[in-house]
Amino acid sequence: EQNLLTGLDLKLSTSTFQGNKNASLFLFGLQSDTKNTNGKNTAWGSQLVYPNDLIFARLGHHQIGENFIAGMGFVPRTNIRETYAQLNIGPRPNKWGIMQVIFGGEFNYITNLESSELETREIEIKPLGIRFLSGEQISFSLINQYEMLENDFNIFRDYSIPKGKYNWWQNEIKLTTKGARNIWGEATCGFGDFYNGKRNDVKLLINWKVAVPFFAGATIIRNHIELPEGNFTANIYQFNANILFSPQITLYNYFQYDNASKRAGWQSRFQWIVKPGNEVIVVWNPSFTEQDERFLINQSVARLKLKYNIRF
Repeated sequence: EQNLLTGLDLKLSTSTFQGNKNASLFLFGLQSDTKNTNGKNTAWGSQLVYPNDLIFARLGHHQIGENFIAGMGFVPRTNIRETYAQLNIGPRPNKWGIMQVIFGGEFNYITNLESSELETREIEIKPLGIRFLSGEQISFSLINQYEMLENDFNIFRDYSIPKGKYNWWQNEIKLTTKGARNIWGEATCGFGDFYNGKRNDVKLLINWKVAVPFFAGATIIRNHIELPEGNFTANIYQFNANILFSPQITLYNYFQYDNASKRAGWQSRFQWIVKPGNEVIVVWNPSFTEQDERFLINQSVARLKLKYNIRF
């Protein structure tokens, strides 16, 4: 399918060095031209960011047409109008081993572009987050989620959630260790309601800086869902191994398996930055299917991407 993507990106920034205050405004407009589509192929939006230490604020809005195709990139959803905002306040008491206390919240509001009907709404309230002088961080969040399902949602194998409108609350506790250590990690625990049932989540992440230039990491995600029609547990296993030959030449390897599809995927990406703005990227993407207690490769794709910037 042939696709032509044209557009304009514009970013405006302002900084005040007294007090290290800065802000930026980002604007974009894109249009795709694809065969067998007629109109509704534009995407545009803007974002205002105030990314400072005591106060971090973000406000944005964008619209994505029903027939907009991002070409080599992607968009998570089309035919939507999305508004989002975030506000965090982070004073630094520098007492009791605490570097910074962070509290605030954010929201995401998505409506249908044609009917303006609410499709998704997410509100996150963070009453407390603490960054310690040792580098560790801990936070607690309350999350309110609204989803409108136009059709039955097949969530896991033979389990489905009936179409309708749903509103529920979740709780999340997150602990992160200092990233500057050779071994560091993250643990997240979530619990609460979920559509017409209950949900408990556990996410464990560990990264190991083996030795220059080798890096390895692993993530385990476990979601236990309780629905009126029954219970199930969805597991995702992720592993990555990277080799940093130099600041300009890197090799990334990423592997993932989930017990819902019983499929595994692997991405190997070689990146050579000839000079800033000019890059050579080679990507290999094989996928595997579990059959008779072993994995068989069912697809393999290789891609070459050349990036060259002209400055004037």
